[in-house]
Amino acid sequence: MVASQYPKWVRAVIVGDSPLDVSTFKIVMERGRERVRQWQSLAGGFHPIEETAAVVQYGYLAARLYHNDPEMIGMILDDFDNVVKGYEMETLLPSIRCPVL
Repeated sequence: MVASQYPKWVRAVIVGDSPLDVSTFKIVMERGRERVRQWQSLAGGFHPIEETAAVVQYGYLAARLYHNDPEMIGMILDDFDNVVKGYEMETLLPSIRCPVL
């Protein structure tokens, strides 16, 4: 959304594992609610990456969780509709003027 609303601040956008469809994202979050809540408890750099990796069984995910804000994960779980408000790819993607990968 930043690239769309503040184009002078953004030179390029890389879409990694970001969802491009809010309805699909909501279904995924609901189905994985318990797992994501567990991830929230492991996020934020409070646990060594090795300890987190043993729980989640994926080293790359453990490293991401280490750097992830647990409050943001909680907001997605607890206030999903408000968090994704305005996140409409049909409008946002065409309005981005920088390169998108």
